[in-house]
Amino acid sequence: MRGSPSVAESASPKSSEIPSTPSRPSLTVENDTSNFSQPLTLQTNASAYGLGAVLTQQLDQEEQVIAYTSRTLNPAEKNYSATELECLAVVWRIRRMRDYLRVVRALYRLMPNLRGPDERRRRLFANVIMSVVLYGAPVWGDRIVKKSCTVPALHRLHRTIAQRVISAYRTVSSNAASLLARLPPIKLLAIVRKRTFEKTKELRDNGNLDPISRREIKETEFANMCNEWRTLLEKPNTPGEFTKLIIVPRLENWLNRDTINGMTFHLTQVFTGHGCFSKFLHMIGKKTDPTCFACGMDDTDDVYHTLRECPMWDTQRLTMKEKLNLPRDFTLGDVVDIIVASREAWLAFSAFVEGIMKEKEDVERRIERARLSSSASSTSPQRRTRKDLKPTIRIRTR
Repeated sequence: MRGSPSVAESASPKSSEIPSTPSRPSLTVENDTSNFSQPLTLQTNASAYGLGAVLTQQLDQEEQVIAYTSRTLNPAEKNYSATELECLAVVWRIRRMRDYLRVVRALYRLMPNLRGPDERRRRLFANVIMSVVLYGAPVWGDRIVKKSCTVPALHRLHRTIAQRVISAYRTVSSNAASLLARLPPIKLLAIVRKRTFEKTKELRDNGNLDPISRREIKETEFANMCNEWRTLLEKPNTPGEFTKLIIVPRLENWLNRDTINGMTFHLTQVFTGHGCFSKFLHMIGKKTDPTCFACGMDDTDDVYHTLRECPMWDTQRLTMKEKLNLPRDFTLGDVVDIIVASREAWLAFSAFVEGIMKEKEDVERRIERARLSSSASSTSPQRRTRKDLKPTIRIRTR
């Protein structure tokens, strides 16, 4: 049975061997890009040793794994017939997957791009998820790098969490989203937690642990993590180049910025280039050319055209530049240096961005409505004559 957002159940008639699995049920998130407006498929299987299930969904014309889990049979269940085991697998997974669907759907509703909580509250939700993911990191932190099969799943989970924190479009790369959300890669966090635990344990065993040494360990590991993350980000031909050029040179200051200064839906568009800009809309096929639709000039409408050059926003731009004391040809790097150090500067730049981006969206909507109205009128059916009402007869010969 398929439904939206209900789960479709599929029990395989074959009984195949399942490798040794944990005796307790475990749910592993493989791909967190669930779309609850589309059907989900639950595939189950059973053998004489255990039960298994995979939750999948058709995304981008491909069947992608959302979650998978398995468990071994208890002594009583080993006496079940093959049919009873298949039924047990379906009932067991439906009950457990419903919990997963409720949690994920609730988190998605809590963090919509528009009219949702601010970044501080979004980070609270993200930290809850990260705490669960990183549970026991001091034990397995060094193994995550060696197991290549685990890294992609954690990477996808991390990307979606970061995108939700900063209200980003799904087209924003993992590098850009994690930088703006201040969420280092999970594998780096796991390794840092392991090293911190080992150093703290060593000092505790020697009787030399105190608040000062504990703080020094955390500061040292934070600096090491920043250096390792910067090395990963500076590799050539990696996604998120636009955002990396802005944030990476001032990574420590960005990570330590005041939490009151939060990213918004429109600020994220400016710092990623993915938003209401003709260059981006042209790239994704929503606009025929990259020229500015607001001012009508032939210039390419990108982030810097909107922030520095478009005459539509001259008045707002002048006010913002006076408050931030910016030069004429300022860069977003110059902006970040100022706004991370001043709450007032952050609010001034945020207000400027919110105002012009909302106006741009209104202009785009009016142009789109006019285009659709013109297209509809030109293609409206004409009054048909009696001749037009004659039936069309097609003759096929073999």
